[in-house]
Amino acid sequence: MIFAFGLWLFAFPNSGHADRSHTCGFEEGEAASGITIWNVLGGSGVNIVTTPVYSGTYAMRANRITSGTASLRRDLAAADTTGTYCQQMRLRRATGTPSAATIVHQVRSSTSTDAWQISVDTSNVLSLINANDASSITGPTLTIDTWYQVESCVLLSTTVGTLELKVDGVSQGTLTGKNTLPTNVNYFYWGIFNTVVTADFYFDDIVLNTELGTVFNSWPNGERIALLKPASDNTVLWTKTGANCSGTTNTDCVDDQPGTPDDASGYTMSATANQEDRLNVGTLPAEVPSDADMLVLDVYYRWGGNGNTGTREGRTLIWDEASVQTNGPTHNRCDFAAGTWNIATTANHQVFDLGARSKANVEAFDLGYEPLNSAECRVTSLWGNVGWKAASATRNRVVVIE
Repeated sequence: MIFAFGLWLFAFPNSGHADRSHTCGFEEGEAASGITIWNVLGGSGVNIVTTPVYSGTYAMRANRITSGTASLRRDLAAADTTGTYCQQMRLRRATGTPSAATIVHQVRSSTSTDAWQISVDTSNVLSLINANDASSITGPTLTIDTWYQVESCVLLSTTVGTLELKVDGVSQGTLTGKNTLPTNVNYFYWGIFNTVVTADFYFDDIVLNTELGTVFNSWPNGERIALLKPASDNTVLWTKTGANCSGTTNTDCVDDQPGTPDDASGYTMSATANQEDRLNVGTLPAEVPSDADMLVLDVYYRWGGNGNTGTREGRTLIWDEASVQTNGPTHNRCDFAAGTWNIATTANHQVFDLGARSKANVEAFDLGYEPLNSAECRVTSLWGNVGWKAASATRNRVVVIE
């Protein structure tokens, strides 16, 4: 039996599969394409800034441009044709007024056909637009230097698709009976997507949910993102490698975030099946209250290998505050020639439902990794993005009772 509650009343730890495709507060501190969790950097107008931010230490600024785009793109592991996609972004209008309607969120197919978009027009009015027929939902006029919580949920269909827009938790309207599917959907962009604009925008706390799981499968409803990174060794068996791995701990090799992972200059490696590194995590930022609702831990990594012959698989690992181990998805990110590194796809990153855990519980977690075959795996960076809300915040969950 499934019960859905607008307010969180009770929880079962890790009670269901969390279907989170993407979690980014820009706390990685960089936006280079293919380095951390973004597949494509669109143009030179994307900058990571420390002010203003909505939460955490970093946000993204998309600067006014005269050609190309100033956006970041996250790709699905495979193009999709069914289900519902719900996204959240914190959006802030900076200097200037758009000289033309400016797209700040765009979804496209695997052939780069437009599906739907969120744009700001020349009067600074926000809208959600279905690209197939140009029908739209009109939202508020954006005041300069003000953060807005902008969310959208879209059901994929060629005949009965729906689109809904929320701003600061309030529905701005719904479109029904729409064709929302240009063959498939595959690419999700945040930033400035037009070729000519005269305004700048800031972005923070980006979340992408799908409906496949039993939790985090609908509206994010105001989630904030904090960084959780390795802080010290617990039990380690991998080999420290590289000049930038000169410390006495394996953690020293994989704790590059925030910043750019140093790849071959510092990493851990193992060619022994199921040999684990277990690393203690550090503290969450003081911004996260001790009584905050801890929602989800989304673990990302940058892996490599030393060859592509044979089976070369690996996975990330999570140990909770009671040392209960949860294994991440099996991936082939060790299947690369030496010197080649790869980020986690939407299917490979490890998503963990934090249930009713406290901030202190999460700070007692450990993160790790292991190879699954007798072939070399390498890890150069490992971290988690933690979704949280203030204790009084409404939590949109689905609880499965068996």
